[in-house]
Amino acid sequence: MKSLIGKCSFVFVLLFIAQVSHAEQAYLKLESKLKSKLRLHSVNSQVFDSAIYEELKLKYYGKKWLILLWSVDCPPCLKELALVQTIQLQQKQQQKSELPIVIINIDTFEGSASQRNKILANFDLTTQTNLHFSDGFEDHSRFMIDPLWFGELPRSYFIDEVGTFHGKSGLASKQLFEKWLTVAP
Repeated sequence: MKSLIGKCSFVFVLLFIAQVSHAEQAYLKLESKLKSKLRLHSVNSQVFDSAIYEELKLKYYGKKWLILLWSVDCPPCLKELALVQTIQLQQKQQQKSELPIVIINIDTFEGSASQRNKILANFDLTTQTNLHFSDGFEDHSRFMIDPLWFGELPRSYFIDEVGTFHGKSGLASKQLFEKWLTVAP
């Protein structure tokens, strides 16, 4: 009888370990899926301020670069982001150098960060320099970029090699982007 109880206890322990192991594997699989989804929406976005702005101007001096200002509730802005995504994908396929693009989101309302991150991930623009305005400093940030800009969107700045800013309000054409985004290989 003791040996039967011992054998049953041993079998019970083995079954228990097997269930725990199976549950642990299921947990690890779920955790892996969640982490991959979080990576998909992971955007390294910094608050736009004068120090970062000056750093960018110095970093890209001597090169053509682009600033895109956008909002999560601006349909033309989303069209512009999609256009940039398409052109960059074409450049990668043709193995051309990519033009530096700085993407600045102007939204500061509650919940805008998660919306911003989802949109940037959706358009595969998470590897670009992504910045956002800080709550309470929207007017200051806008004035810092361009004292003559009153907030109309989308707003693009095409910056040439000598640092001259060429501003454009409204949806930029595909031809304009292709012309500006084309960099010799």
